Amino acid sequence: MRPRLLLFCAAAALLASCRDESIATYRVPKETLSPAVPSPATAGTSGITWTLPAGWATQPDPSGMRKGSFGISGADGAKSDRVGGAKADMSVTAFPGDVGGDLPNVNRWRGQVGLPPIDDAALAQTVQTIDAPAGKFSFIELSGVNAAQKTVRMLGAWLQQPDRRWFFKLLGDDALVTAQHDAFFAFLKSVSFDAAPVATPAVADPVKAQSTNDLPKAPFAPFAGGAMPDTGATPDASAAPTPADSSAAPDSTPQASLTWTAPTDWQAKPLGAMRLGSFSVSSDAGNADISVIAFPGEAGGLLPNINRWRGQLGLAPVAEGDLPGATTALDGAGGLHFTVVDLSGQAAGAPARMLGAILSFDGQTYFFKLTGPDALVAREKTAFLDFLKTVRAP
Repeated sequence: MRPRLLLFCAAAALLASCRDESIATYRVPKETLSPAVPSPATAGTSGITWTLPAGWATQPDPSGMRKGSFGISGADGAKSDRVGGAKADMSVTAFPGDVGGDLPNVNRWRGQVGLPPIDDAALAQTVQTIDAPAGKFSFIELSGVNAAQKTVRMLGAWLQQPDRRWFFKLLGDDALVTAQHDAFFAFLKSVSFDAAPVATPAVADPVKAQSTNDLPKAPFAPFAGGAMPDTGATPDASAAPTPADSSAAPDSTPQASLTWTAPTDWQAKPLGAMRLGSFSVSSDAGNADISVIAFPGEAGGLLPNINRWRGQLGLAPVAEGDLPGATTALDGAGGLHFTVVDLSGQAAGAPARMLGAILSFDGQTYFFKLTGPDALVAREKTAFLDFLKTVRAP
């Protein structure tokens, strides 16, 4: 067992040091972490299971969109000698199709650690592959300085299936994430799927697809968005796609290709790793959350995303033929066209309501969402629609 463990550690070290080499392939050895705890986070819901490494703790996902959400602390045992009270965040998410391809997603991750974008040639020298029982993972390791001027590191991997792409991302304190190399690779090795994914017609370039009819009609897996759990050492705002000051006036977002003006009674919140806009509004009825996120291409199409939102409120999905009656069109400024839904149902056992809008612009799909208690969302409906009308292209 010892020789095999040494070989595994050597492979992990090689992965961390070969950014400037050509693409390499690594087979994760069949070692078992001990102790290890089976994770029930996704069993029976998305067809994926894994074994949770020791020291990884399941944590809440306020967005309700992650397939798995785990926190890792450096304040336990021997690790505290190396990284103190540092923390890291591990997420598992899934997206329909290929979500625009490798380059846009790698550059999105690079932005989260304060690195500039790269081109296709540099990408080929950066991405490695890892052979594991679930398939061939693409892997990238990034380090940089975030908006809080802290050195952070990211281990990121993705697995392409016929109908969707899975993302596995560990982000946090540089030393802590470095110490989690073996655990991260073992986690990938433990991933398994209950059944083979349904094969669907591929789209040559989802970014250029102009109609939802051109996209695969595969079972939808929710993608990551919304506020990310607090990782302690790194504030939410520091994980934003661009080094934005979350306390700045909530009237625009620096990296988005669109700008907007929020109502004066909406309070700006720290940006999560995926949010371009984040606000809250309150009343005696409770609190409501407003988010703006964007993804390359059409992110699976109109119907799957609307059905994803319906599922968050316990509502049955609708068929494509029902879309005209389930949505309304809103014409915004400068020729922008929004598809709007107004949904009422149950969330966390209580009545809830959601206003959502989807906008395709400049090769990306933007999602605007207001969720909260029914009475509060009803009160804010006019403000939400007026907010959409303030959205401007540069």
